[in-house]
Amino acid sequence: MAAQSVVAAHTPSADPTPRTALVRAGKQLADGIKAEFGIDASFQHADVIKQSDIQAMIETIFEEWELLDYAANVAGIRKDGGDMKEDQSRVPRVLVDKHV
Repeated sequence: MAAQSVVAAHTPSADPTPRTALVRAGKQLADGIKAEFGIDASFQHADVIKQSDIQAMIETIFEEWELLDYAANVAGIRKDGGDMKEDQSRVPRVLVDKHV
């Protein structure tokens, strides 16, 4: 079985325009992985603050492939929409508080 790649992303904006652009970019990335490396790849948008989105993503992964070789969590913390700098000591705490 060839390796698979799944890319998941979160867009907290209420405006669908950035989300649409992000989904389009994610699909293009998956297509590029397929073309360049000859492996199965897919993109699935998931809002990581919605348990239903996370569950749907997990179900899709295991329905399509039965296992997951690689995942990228590209969700971030950007309250002000500006500087991407973040106190790295907070990241594990935020991830654990949100997902465990």
